[in-house]
Amino acid sequence: MSSLADERALTFSLQRMLYLPDDGLDGDGQRIFLFPAWPRQWDVSFKFLAQNQTSVQGELVGGKLQSLIVTPESRRKDVINLLKSDDEKRNLLAGRAGREL
Repeated sequence: MSSLADERALTFSLQRMLYLPDDGLDGDGQRIFLFPAWPRQWDVSFKFLAQNQTSVQGELVGGKLQSLIVTPESRRKDVINLLKSDDEKRNLLAGRAGREL
C-alpha cells in the first residue's frame, strides 16, 4: 500500500509530464507548455488551472490533441503544444531557454 507522500509525488510527476508553466526567467511568464514529457501513446483527458487565472482542458487520443479549451479564450495563444516531432520540441524548448539544446 502506498503512502500519501508517494501518491503526492506520483501526482506531481504526472502533472509535470503533462504541463509545464513558463517560469518567466527567459520569457514573459505567460506561456503554458503542454506535454513536455508525456508519452505520445498514452491517451489522457485533463483539466488544470494554470497561472493568471487560466483553465486548460483537453483530450489526447492516439497521439493527437482532440480537443483543447482554454479559459479565458484570450490565453489560448499562450498554450504551446510540445507534442510535436523531437526536432520541433527541441527548437521550442531552446527558445524558452534562450540557447540551443
